Amino acid sequence: MERCLDCNSLLTRQETVCIECGTKVKSDDARTADFLASIVNLLFYLSVLTMIASPFVDRLSSFTFCAFITSALLFMSRSAKECVQKVRRK
Repeated sequence: MERCLDCNSLLTRQETVCIECGTKVKSDDARTADFLASIVNLLFYLSVLTMIASPFVDRLSSFTFCAFITSALLFMSRSAKECVQKVRRK
């Protein structure tokens, strides 16, 4: 048995839509969006570590460049989370 992510009601394995709230449960779009969101989050955390280490390691890019990339990935991470929520509600 599985549970709905929105209302936590019980679902069978064959159900694709929650009976209680109408949320789609298993869709390939949601899985793809989750995967891409997790990749963007991983890249964000790696860029934070690179930004912290950049003043101390000569081979890394400058701190300013790392800060720019980190802020761009933060924006992308938030957008990916919103996209996942929209895909799950369809």
